[in-house]
Amino acid sequence: MGKIHFIFEEFFRSFQRSLIKNILLMIMFSICILMVVIMASYYLDLGEREEYLATNYDKNGTWYNIRIPSSDMLEFERCFHTTAGSRDVMNYYEEICNIENHPVMSVNTSQNVLLIKDECNKIFGDKDYRIFQPIDAGTGVGADIGGVSAIYMVFKSAQFDVSAYDYFGLKTVAGEGLTRSNTVLKDESDEIPIVLGNNYNGIVSVGQNIHIAIDGSDYLFNCKVVGILESGTKIHDFGDSDQEDLIFLDSYIIFPYGIHADFDTDDNKKIAGYSYLNYRALWNSQMLFSFNTEFREVLEVFGRIGRKYKLSPLMIEGESMGQNLLRKEDAGNVRIMLIITICLVCFTFYSLFMTIYNKIKDNQKTYGIYLLNGSGIYMILVPFILEIAIILTPSLLVSKSLLKEEVLGIYSNFDAVINAAYLLILLAFLTGVLVLVFLIKGVNTEQLIKNSN
Repeated sequence: MGKIHFIFEEFFRSFQRSLIKNILLMIMFSICILMVVIMASYYLDLGEREEYLATNYDKNGTWYNIRIPSSDMLEFERCFHTTAGSRDVMNYYEEICNIENHPVMSVNTSQNVLLIKDECNKIFGDKDYRIFQPIDAGTGVGADIGGVSAIYMVFKSAQFDVSAYDYFGLKTVAGEGLTRSNTVLKDESDEIPIVLGNNYNGIVSVGQNIHIAIDGSDYLFNCKVVGILESGTKIHDFGDSDQEDLIFLDSYIIFPYGIHADFDTDDNKKIAGYSYLNYRALWNSQMLFSFNTEFREVLEVFGRIGRKYKLSPLMIEGESMGQNLLRKEDAGNVRIMLIITICLVCFTFYSLFMTIYNKIKDNQKTYGIYLLNGSGIYMILVPFILEIAIILTPSLLVSKSLLKEEVLGIYSNFDAVINAAYLLILLAFLTGVLVLVFLIKGVNTEQLIKNSN
C-alpha cells in the first residue's frame, strides 16, 4: 500500500506543478484527435459504406443517391424569385449531369401530380378514374396553382429524366417516349411532354393537352401526351429505400425531369417552373461510380460547380464524415487544413515530449533521493504514465461526445469513426510512454544518487 500511495502522491505532485501546461496539452490533443479523424475521413474515406445506400443495376458500377441537403434547400428556392437565379439552378443541374465518367439519372416513383377536376371530367367522361389515383386520394382539394383557382385531383405519377427513361428501357405502343429532343423547349408556348401508362390507352389520345402540377408545388404546367407505355411496364420502386420492390406503371403518368428551356424570356414565372423541375431532379438523382475511391474527386467537382453558381454543393449518400463536413471547402483550403493538422500534431507531441523531458531534468535531485530511499525506477515511471493518460482522457470524452451521428446530423459509419479516434488516442498514449521509457532509460541513476548527496 505504501508504494501505491507514493505513486499517486508523486503523480498529483507532478501534475499540479505543471497544471497549466497539462490543461493546454489536453486541449491540444482533443483538437488534434478531431482534426486527424476528420482529415483521415476526408482523404482515406474512413469507414465502409452501408449496402443500403447504393443500388447495383449493372456491372459497370454502383449507383449512389446524390442530394441537396435539407439545410440548403431554401438557398435553392430563393433562386426562383429572379430569372437569373432560375437560370443558375438550371445550369447547375446541367453541369451536374455532364460530369465526365459519372452518368447521372433522376427518377422518383412516389411523387403524385395534380390535375384540374373539370379537365378530368372532360377527359374521362363518365368513366371511373380512381384506378389512376392513390388509395388516399380523396375527393379533391381546392387550390390556386399557377394562377388557376380550381379543384385539383391527385393522380399517381412517376418522374423520369431522359437518362433514367432510356436506362430502364421504357417502351411505348403509341407515340414516343421521353427524348432529348422533346424535353428541349424552343418557345415559351411549347408543352411539356408526358407519357401515360397503358391503362390510359383508349381514354387519352397522343397529342392531347393536360394541365398538370407537381403535388406541393406552385407551378401549373401545360403538358402534351407524347406516348402510351407498353402494358405491364414495371420499374424499381424509388419511393422505397432499398428499391428492391417493383411497381407497374400502367396507371401512372410519366412526368419529365430535366426540362431544357432553350429560349430567352423575361417572364420569370415561366422559367422558374422549368427550373423547379430541375431542382426536383436534383432531389432524386443518382450517380454512377465505378470505384468507391472516386467520391472525393466527385465532391471536389460538386464544390467547384456550387461555387460557380453561388449555391451549395450536392452531397452523396454514403460519403464519409470528413467529406460531408468539408464538401463546401475548396480542395486547396482542405489541403491547407491538412498541413495545419500535421503541424499541430507534431507540435503537440513535441510539447508533450518537452514537458516530460523538462520534468525529468528539473527533478533529478528529487529522483536521486527517491532512489536512495529504496524506490524502484518504475515508481518514478508510473506517475508519468498516469499523467499522460490523464492528459489524453479529455480527447477520449470529446471523441465520444462529438463524433456521433446525432450531434453532427450527417450519415457516416460512426463505429469506424469512433474506433479510429480511440485508436489514435491509444497510439498517442503508447508514443508518450515509449518516449518516457526512452528518457528514463537514458537517465544515469548513479549520477542522480550523487546529485542528491
